[in-house]
Amino acid sequence: MFKPQIQKTKILLIIAFINVMLVLIVANSKTYIKQPNFDIRVEAANLMSELINSVKQMDGIFIEDLDYYNSGLIGRLNSHITSKVDSAIIDSKIITTHSHFAAFIVYLLEDLDLNPGDDIAIAMSGSFPGANIALLSACSKFNLNPVVISSLGSSSFGANRENLTWIDFEKYLYDEGLIVNKSIAVSIGGREDLGDNLSDAGIELLEQKIFESKIKFINEEDLFKNIDKKWKLYNNKSRNYKAFINIGGGASSLGDG
Repeated sequence: MFKPQIQKTKILLIIAFINVMLVLIVANSKTYIKQPNFDIRVEAANLMSELINSVKQMDGIFIEDLDYYNSGLIGRLNSHITSKVDSAIIDSKIITTHSHFAAFIVYLLEDLDLNPGDDIAIAMSGSFPGANIALLSACSKFNLNPVVISSLGSSSFGANRENLTWIDFEKYLYDEGLIVNKSIAVSIGGREDLGDNLSDAGIELLEQKIFESKIKFINEEDLFKNIDKKWKLYNNKSRNYKAFINIGGGASSLGDG
């Protein structure tokens, strides 16, 4: 029976050999191109790793089973200061606790065309302590000047332990000399940025914590007055911001909804 030349075993072996050789040539001809600000990304990730390792030394830190990277930054499903209970958001909380998230923040900052020494306004919430630390790490290595106002309420698995709110983490890192910027003021957060969806016990707990920390407390009559107060505080620090960055679902940044 007639068999085309290309179907002969000898020809097929030659073709297979050639294909293998081509794959080997391609595999060994890679060119590594260092991305812009590669060194800054690495430094930011290393700093975030250092900060997280320090946080794990805090009193009261508990590594949850869901804390995949053993960061100590994953909180509980619910508590008195939890502004939104949702078990489905755990993945987003875990992702931000990996030290490489700081490198990702640097990558995002690159698109803003920022220069060393630039002032940036930052709104943080207690919902993503990992992302907060990542941003502070990135700002440090980018030599930016962050002006931070935080809200303390947290959705599930954030900084929602009553003894480990975001200002507890922030104060610890600042007192240890590991960060040079901390919040200039805080609000309660939650609905209307006034904690309307928190229990009375949760609001009292946060108010007591704010009083003991001696940090400026933003607690006006309604959301719009809270927003106005925050912008006045931002403007008191600088009139030349190059960016506004928000972390979390704070009502004063995204609206109450």
